[in-house]
Amino acid sequence: MCKRVFFVAMNIMLWIGSSAAVESAVKSQATNPAPMVRRLESIPSATTNATMSLMIGWEIGKGEPATSTKAQGLKPISLRFQNHDTKSQAVMPELDGSNVHWRYPFYDFEIVSPDGTVLQPKSGPRCGNVNPLRREDVVLLPKGEVFRTSVTPAGYQLPPGKYKVRVHYTARRNASIKGVPLGENDASALKAIQNVWEGTLVSNWIELEIVP
Repeated sequence: MCKRVFFVAMNIMLWIGSSAAVESAVKSQATNPAPMVRRLESIPSATTNATMSLMIGWEIGKGEPATSTKAQGLKPISLRFQNHDTKSQAVMPELDGSNVHWRYPFYDFEIVSPDGTVLQPKSGPRCGNVNPLRREDVVLLPKGEVFRTSVTPAGYQLPPGKYKVRVHYTARRNASIKGVPLGENDASALKAIQNVWEGTLVSNWIELEIVP
């Protein structure tokens, strides 16, 4: 009888100790939550049913870019293109004149303010010269290959607050430009541009909190 009472008492003490440990762990997680960072690799692209995809994010150290960050101003946006076709296709980084639609590709930014307003950039003066097309301006991607580059939105003055950002990329097999060319386009680049994926890609949304 004494042994049975002893074992019952021991089980009760073990249960109490286990409950206390669980409660302590829960309180610790509540007061010191683990940082939650959504990485770019877990976010689907906005453009679907396309043979090319575009994903964007903020560089915050090692690993894939993150979909949210804090900063005192707009930061460079990391872009990741991936070819999903069975054949090779080309994409192009931002070129001299792309931001003012003087040549393809176009990189247009959709920045939404905390009150839901889509912000428009302020245009500034620029010279009328445009750099020629170089071979490295056309990047050929075999099936499944990835190309990474970056762009920085210009013409935006963002007061403190939380913003949503995404990128619209538009490309054509067209090497024509507005403005005054500063030289001849590279012959191999003109040939490679015929492999450029044509159309408009819309990226995923990312978040930026502007802090003072």
